[in-house]
Amino acid sequence: MLRNSKRQSFYRDPKIANFLLNLLKTGEEIKAQIDAVYGYRYPQVESAMEMKPNEAKDFLKKLVEAEILFEEFSEMLICCPSCGGANISTSYICPFCGSPRIMRDALIEHMVCGFIGKMSAFRSNDELICPKCKATLSKNGYRSVGKWYECMDCGRRIEVPQVIHTCRNCGEKFTFDDAKYVEVYKYSLSDIAKTEIRSGAIFSAIARDFFKNSKNRNIEEITIPAVLKGESGANHSFDVLIKLKKSRRGKYVAVDYLFSTDPIDQTDIAGEYAKALDTKVNLYIVAPKITDEAKNLAKKLGLTVIIEELPESLNVLNKHLKAFLH
Repeated sequence: MLRNSKRQSFYRDPKIANFLLNLLKTGEEIKAQIDAVYGYRYPQVESAMEMKPNEAKDFLKKLVEAEILFEEFSEMLICCPSCGGANISTSYICPFCGSPRIMRDALIEHMVCGFIGKMSAFRSNDELICPKCKATLSKNGYRSVGKWYECMDCGRRIEVPQVIHTCRNCGEKFTFDDAKYVEVYKYSLSDIAKTEIRSGAIFSAIARDFFKNSKNRNIEEITIPAVLKGESGANHSFDVLIKLKKSRRGKYVAVDYLFSTDPIDQTDIAGEYAKALDTKVNLYIVAPKITDEAKNLAKKLGLTVIIEELPESLNVLNKHLKAFLH
């Protein structure tokens, strides 16, 4: 059982529960979007959870700490060392005069005479003609031997242009050595969270939204979760307790979601029967995983067991309740 899990506080929140259930159904990853103001942000989380960009980042980190989400490196973001902004432009400049007017050319070798030079020196109209032997080069008559960079302002040959970044926010210019680097991550549901959600860990939170929209006129009150005192004087807890205005079959309808990573056994069913007997409630049990022995025992005891995972279990349960409340 997961009743005391550190993840349970997140699972109990209806908004978070619906967010996690949607991730499970779609199988989507939570990916960052590069942003000129915030560096990066997670619009998917901001929209679903009604959070600001920095709140969404903190929220994701907390879910990772609780082992609900798995964090994976996505990319390294280049940021301004002065203002921290990520609205960055990149330029290639001449290391001698600082001019960005750099011409790039290919170096080729004429295979016949061995002359090596810039391709622009070979080009004549639509043909390549060797400056040394004056022969016209065929398609296979030359090979590439490298690149040639030349500054169009100072005319000097450049082996490797210098890379310079410019912050569009504050105007700071900086190099690779001065840049601020920020690791950006993407997120997905962890395997343990997938198992727990499928097993029903978020049932109470999902049920809260599900049942609060019920418009049945015979429902007086819905309590999630609830405690009801039995004829023995003992208090019994239920995931959902529906108080009816009038019914010939009792005053209450209760729902318990038995969530576990292992199949529910006969002991659990016997405990549910004892609760129903003492409180005189009409009890529905949702158990996605249940042994055949427990299933047979529930049938003998007259208990309704819904063997479905979320969200289908809620749809099946709703059909049962509509039939009962009709």
